[in-house]
Amino acid sequence: MTKQKNIELVNARFPHLLSGTSHIADDANEVVDAGKNEYMQVKGSGNQEGLPFYHDHEYESNFQAWLSSIDEVVQDHPYILFYGFGLGYHVRVFIERYPEKWIFIHEPDEQMMSRSISYTDITSILHHPRLKMMTVGNDANQFRLMVHYLHTYVNDSLSVVTLPFYLDHTYDEVEDYLEQARETLFQYKANLDTRTIYQHNWTQNALYNLKATLMTPSIRELEGRMSGMPAIIVGSGPSLEEDIVWLKEFKKHAIIISAGSSIQALVKHGIEPHLAISIDGGEVNGNVYADPETRKAPLLYAPTVHYSVIDQKQSGLIHVLFNSDAVTAYHLGEAEEEVIFHSTATVTGTAIQAAAYFGCETVLLIGQDLSYPNDQVYAANVKHLDQSITDKVYAGADQYVENVQGSLNRTTLNMTVLLRDIENVIALYPQITFYNLSKIGAVIAGTTSLPAEEAHSYLYPSLIDERMIKHLLDEYENRDYAPKQAEVYRRCQEVADGLSVAHHSLRQIQRLLDKLPERSRTKPSKCANDMVKIEEQWTAIVTQTWFDEIIQTFLPSAVRAFDQQVGNIATEKNIIQKASLMKEHLGRFVNQLVRHFPRLQVYYEETLKRLREHV
Repeated sequence: MTKQKNIELVNARFPHLLSGTSHIADDANEVVDAGKNEYMQVKGSGNQEGLPFYHDHEYESNFQAWLSSIDEVVQDHPYILFYGFGLGYHVRVFIERYPEKWIFIHEPDEQMMSRSISYTDITSILHHPRLKMMTVGNDANQFRLMVHYLHTYVNDSLSVVTLPFYLDHTYDEVEDYLEQARETLFQYKANLDTRTIYQHNWTQNALYNLKATLMTPSIRELEGRMSGMPAIIVGSGPSLEEDIVWLKEFKKHAIIISAGSSIQALVKHGIEPHLAISIDGGEVNGNVYADPETRKAPLLYAPTVHYSVIDQKQSGLIHVLFNSDAVTAYHLGEAEEEVIFHSTATVTGTAIQAAAYFGCETVLLIGQDLSYPNDQVYAANVKHLDQSITDKVYAGADQYVENVQGSLNRTTLNMTVLLRDIENVIALYPQITFYNLSKIGAVIAGTTSLPAEEAHSYLYPSLIDERMIKHLLDEYENRDYAPKQAEVYRRCQEVADGLSVAHHSLRQIQRLLDKLPERSRTKPSKCANDMVKIEEQWTAIVTQTWFDEIIQTFLPSAVRAFDQQVGNIATEKNIIQKASLMKEHLGRFVNQLVRHFPRLQVYYEETLKRLREHV
């Protein structure tokens, strides 16, 4: 019965734990009665096989001593990450002493988690309203899930509690996990900062580009079409100035892909790449394509690219969706032909994914310095930013990174994030050989340093048609997109109508929230009724099919800030405190929605106008 009850609760709250332990064989002989009340003893597995997980003396006094030893570590921190779960005893006594703490649990040993589910009653822990997440093992998906929850819900100081067994026997593994979590959380924060900066731009771009995304082929049409051919991904770093002379010759034997603003430098030297890629959602990106010469090459774009780039280029377009682009995905619906790439912090990461999708087995990086060598930010002829902006960027380069010569280049924290992002993408493709042709750029993990003049032997032995991608696109020029256009138009109209209704309801919620604090003190029953009305009206808004998908992109920081407080509001029993929390946190979110919805309504009006011409 214990196992069945545990499984039912785990399946309801954390079903990924079951998938993470489903392959574990039953090992009842490893879990024994410790002879200490209801406590069981268990031994470690793997490298710790045979070692007792719990100290062999009085369990109750031992756990109390352990609690006393961590008091100073946890008492001022509302959020606790447990590294280790064991059979659940430490967590259970911790909850008894600190019921107000928010808890996240990672058990690294899948066999240990399987034992706890099978042989000990952990239902009181699973029922705990402030248990936010549990993960198990070393699976990357479980790790990302934990980091996502930490990023989403932790809005104050976090303390890490490591169970004694893991602290004693797997200290290095614990440190590796926590360091990886810290780095990933930093990347999440950097991504959120970027999303917040571009929150309205990306929503506007995705909507205004819907027409083009509907009427242009997906990158799916190019899947495997360049199998075995090498690709050269061109960046805008200072080293491009020296190495660009090689590209005219390389173009005959490799697919030249210009990443972002490097297209400017290429056309200045009379080089038209086989493919250009653009993903930048900022208005300044339109400057990159102001010269008609930059618009001649086929362009692979993500729909969140600034709409002026797409408005300027009416043909030779190919699109790919990012996994972060909920706006486009929602309006296209279940479109099987769409390919989803990982959203990357730099266009080079997108270019690497494209080269892999095309079937390229060798990728050479040129102009990818990912630092500021020789006191330069960009290569010559890359002119999309004012000099004052690049001067400001360089002035802030107060960090250093190892370069391919073994010395150091100046860099910034943001550039380091871009470097790590590219390295993470490279790690996804162990079947591809990567070369870094820069002589002055940063070391890029996963690549081999190779001077450009020695790259010939890694190129395709036969000539590559310089119009190859253009010819492939010609095959899809006369497709009929009308049925899909009508469905997308309907979805946009549905959201536009929903925004008008929601805006009216939000105004009503504002009025009710304004009265809550006073009524909680003077008319508690009336206050409770108002809370019910607010909940009903709020639920009617947030359960609209479009709300999560659109608002997550349009106001990501506001959504995250409110999500971090939902648990506090839900678990608060005191009506005065609950009213205060609702007024402060729900009120702030509602106010932001009311303030920004008119802008979103304008975006939809313009989108419908653009689509109407083609429906």
